[in-house]
Amino acid sequence: MALLAAEALHNRAVWGILEAMGNQARQILEAALALPKEERADLATKLLASVKAESPAFDSDVHGDYAPDPEVEKAWAEEITRRAERALRGESKGVPWETVRDEVRATLGRK
Repeated sequence: MALLAAEALHNRAVWGILEAMGNQARQILEAALALPKEERADLATKLLASVKAESPAFDSDVHGDYAPDPEVEKAWAEEITRRAERALRGESKGVPWETVRDEVRATLGRK
């Protein structure tokens, strides 16, 4: 399953963005994508925590005065992983950005 996610990522246009990463970061990402879902979610949670630890403003920008519960953060990381895998397998139909943008603009009364 994890390998399918990595392979699908290689086949998507977004891979071009990831190619801008340094070689070491790209190798780490590819190895991480090969991990089982639970391990990827745990790794993502720990990576995000390390960014927050180095940048206190990051956490306050995202969460204000609220300190997120690590278990809730892990659950969200698992949910995001599940949704991403469904999308990559073609089981979840996405909505093109242009459609979403136009709907938001219409709702807000902008053009």
